[in-house]
Amino acid sequence: MSILNAKKFILKCKYDSLFRKQLYKCTSKQEVLCTAKKKGIDFTNPEAMHAFTELKAVAQNEDDLDEIAELKMWYEMQTGGEESDPLSICYACSVHDTCTNYRKLLSGKTPEEIKQEEPKL
Repeated sequence: MSILNAKKFILKCKYDSLFRKQLYKCTSKQEVLCTAKKKGIDFTNPEAMHAFTELKAVAQNEDDLDEIAELKMWYEMQTGGEESDPLSICYACSVHDTCTNYRKLLSGKTPEEIKQEEPKL
């Protein structure tokens, strides 16, 4: 499972209307994920949220941003939304290379775990 697979899923939804129609019939998050897995695209819901955030960060123009936002809204309606991507706030900042919290988030730690690691003053 990976964010790359989640991006493949999002782009397949964007460009493949038959696949999208299959997903419209899904009634739960698990069904959506299973339908994707049957197509060889295995990912988790948090990875999907992360992929949406990354795709927004590299969007070329307003139209691309709107399309990604619409796909994300559709995905959340199909799956119940749930967990947001903790890295989404990091993409507004330009110091990724030197930010220790960003690196910790990339390693899979949650914001709560990072807060617990911070030294008490």
